Amino acid sequence: MAQKRARMNSKAGHNGDLLRQILGKDEGDRRIVILRALWRLMLEKGYASTSLTDVARRARISPSHLAYYFATKDTILQELYRALSEALLAGITSHRGEPPIEQCHLLASYAFLEPAMSLSDRSIVLELIGIAVHNPRLRRRYQEHALKMIGYLRELFARTPRAFNLSAEDAALLAASIWMGLLASSYFYKSFDRSRARMLFRQTLLILAGLGGRQLVSSNGKRGKHKREGVIGNLAYSEMREPD
Repeated sequence: MAQKRARMNSKAGHNGDLLRQILGKDEGDRRIVILRALWRLMLEKGYASTSLTDVARRARISPSHLAYYFATKDTILQELYRALSEALLAGITSHRGEPPIEQCHLLASYAFLEPAMSLSDRSIVLELIGIAVHNPRLRRRYQEHALKMIGYLRELFARTPRAFNLSAEDAALLAASIWMGLLASSYFYKSFDRSRARMLFRQTLLILAGLGGRQLVSSNGKRGKHKREGVIGNLAYSEMREPD
């Protein structure tokens, strides 16, 4: 069993790479095909309505063959969540050394999984949060991820003047809560798309940080669009505003 886990972990590679593979179309790795099968079935009919047989059928393998890679449906789910949450966290925290204002712009795009995931794909985040309510293992993973994310936000806000006399901890909690609210709203309210959610979240981060009204400036001192590479994908900031 230990050898099997080691073999599976060695295939995973970097979490960002694993997420890209799941979202991709390559069928050379059975494990990725199984993860993608559950992902797609969750989007189509939800986790509760999906059986292990359904996953095997979608992956075009027998249930016994699937069990060689994943013993249960929950095991597949845990790996899916790991791929998504750790890719997101790695992409965000890799820019810790950037100036706070630039981190706010990066976070606003990463927070809404731009541009790699479609609106329908993004709904899986809400599905996973709902499952975590009654799934102890997934809830622990979600709590660990939340603590890491709030820790990053706390570190970010500690480097800024902050508005309303907020502590770095309170600013981090507010930002995380608004993030989740905007994510849900951008999915359920069709007239409220993720482009608008991203803009509002960026403005909120800047306000909480006490940096409202400032504009992102690139390393060469020029204002305007700023492009970077990240785990989730290329990020383009095309909604720059002049200070009011």
